[in-house]
Amino acid sequence: MIMENKMTFKYEENELTELVACVKNFAIRNYNKDGWDICVECYSDDDIASIIYGAVSERVAISKMEKYLGPVSEYRSEIMSEAW
Repeated sequence: MIMENKMTFKYEENELTELVACVKNFAIRNYNKDGWDICVECYSDDDIASIIYGAVSERVAISKMEKYLGPVSEYRSEIMSEAW
């Protein structure tokens, strides 16, 4: 008999909200760097929460968002270079 050990990840009350706020603050402070302006201008709190879900620290949340924004920022740059 095989037993599965399924653990459900769950945040403490307001923990995810606090991580989203940390990511947004970081994005504002770094608005002109590495596509963080996209985060500020285009993503809602719910969008950010879904991207960083599973992060357990501010550093990990920012890293997850940064990894997500990288290709988006590159795509934007490609579009902008072709427009002219």
